Amino acid sequence: MAEQGSQAGGPRKRSKKAAREEQAKELVNVAKGGSIAFIGTAGTRGLTYIYNFALIFFLGAESFGQFTLALAIIMFIGLISSAGLPQGIIRYGAIEANANGIAGTHQVVKTAFKVVVPVSILLGLATAFAASTIANLVFKKPELTQLLQILAISIPFMALQSTLLAATRALKVMRWTAIVGIVQPAIALVAGIILVKVGLGANGAAAAYAASYLLGTSLALFYYVRMIPKDQRKAEPYPLAHMLKFSVPLSMTEWMHFANERTEIFFLGFLPSAVGVSLYKVAWSLAGLETLLRQSLEQILAPYSSDLSHRRRISDLEVLYKTTAKWGFTAALMIFLVYMLYGKEIMGVFDPTLASGGGVLLMLAFAQLFNEFTGACNTILIMSGRSDLTLMNTVILFGSSIALDWLLIPRFGVVGAGIAGGATVILINILRVAEVWWTLRIHPFKLSFVKPLIAGEISAMLFFALHNYVYPESIVLDAIAAILFCVIFLYGVYLLKLDPTDLVVLSTMKQKLLKVPQLQKVFAVVRSRRNPVL
Repeated sequence: MAEQGSQAGGPRKRSKKAAREEQAKELVNVAKGGSIAFIGTAGTRGLTYIYNFALIFFLGAESFGQFTLALAIIMFIGLISSAGLPQGIIRYGAIEANANGIAGTHQVVKTAFKVVVPVSILLGLATAFAASTIANLVFKKPELTQLLQILAISIPFMALQSTLLAATRALKVMRWTAIVGIVQPAIALVAGIILVKVGLGANGAAAAYAASYLLGTSLALFYYVRMIPKDQRKAEPYPLAHMLKFSVPLSMTEWMHFANERTEIFFLGFLPSAVGVSLYKVAWSLAGLETLLRQSLEQILAPYSSDLSHRRRISDLEVLYKTTAKWGFTAALMIFLVYMLYGKEIMGVFDPTLASGGGVLLMLAFAQLFNEFTGACNTILIMSGRSDLTLMNTVILFGSSIALDWLLIPRFGVVGAGIAGGATVILINILRVAEVWWTLRIHPFKLSFVKPLIAGEISAMLFFALHNYVYPESIVLDAIAAILFCVIFLYGVYLLKLDPTDLVVLSTMKQKLLKVPQLQKVFAVVRSRRNPVL
């Protein structure tokens, strides 16, 4: 059925050989773009963790919790200000680029700017004026007032940066997103530490964060302008009504989904102490490492999904769906098992008071492992034009999250937050997978998911024994053991044999590496040592 759908809209049937060659090419392009996105996303995450560690160290868990709460509020409003248009740009920008080249994508961006610029400015001003009310009447934490007022400056720049970077991704260019994704948090990190150290406290960290988005937006604009030749900038804007019909429901989906990921932080913010906010923030961030590879692949998978679903090449889309799901699940399983073995020690590195959060980390990490098991289902739904279903899912999810938080957090504190957060992640992904199957008749599952499970079980049993019965408690030894575990796990996956689709990508990457002049010299030396001239 999927194969019939993939050919229904095309002018002619492709041969099986041509189809396989095109699928292989698309897989390689997704892997290549995903690797660039992975570098950027990994750099961003790495800097974020260093940033969090530094702020906890210099501010303490209580002040860091207040800053985290203020930042969650600002990011929530910043997401609303973009009106869902970044996703609209990726979808329609990719379609128009295929039909009309770069000028087509620029038309879509010009339309988005008509909404994003005024809405984001108005919301930034409204947030600054309402800061005192939010801090005192809602959360009963007066310290939030100045934090919110300073951070409100960043709202228009958040929206503009995401809009411009979405345009570069619609053109299937990932490096600019990667660069900005590293530069912006790096500025927040360096400037934040300096301002906190000179005595400005959490307000200094807030000022640094706002400045980082100003500079990040400037850099994104510079890269975007470089991509659009002058003669391609005069095209008429894309029809606004058509774009808003797709983007507005998606905007509601995005902000409700974002709010759902932070409702626990908001509910924990109502408690007298902000330490629980710090603990949950660190645990959620660490669990989010499991999604790193999939989210990187999704950045390049999104325009391909839009293009393939638009042309009804559903069987090709299914190949990408299954392959990226397996890659994401394998990476997530490795990280999840590290948390099973060393979760308490990892949490304690950030702050000794957070070591008790090992159980919360495992709850959230298991939920994210399930998230990776279901693959890029949300991206496929969105890019196939079903923003109506994603909105429905998120309304259900948002309501469930609020209900669980209301029931569990006042009674069980941060443990209740971990249960609620994990349960909602699992619920939303069950819904998404069912809907992808219902609309496109494709799913992410394949038998080879068993291979990383076997490798993980054997590796985890070995290192569990080492951790508990062989070497004494030591952060340094645990760190070394965690690295060795990852190496052995990946080697185990390799020994169990890779799929043909994996081999296509690895073979192409090897060919690319062999063409690098510096590596050619290295390989020549290796070959000469293996076969010395007698």
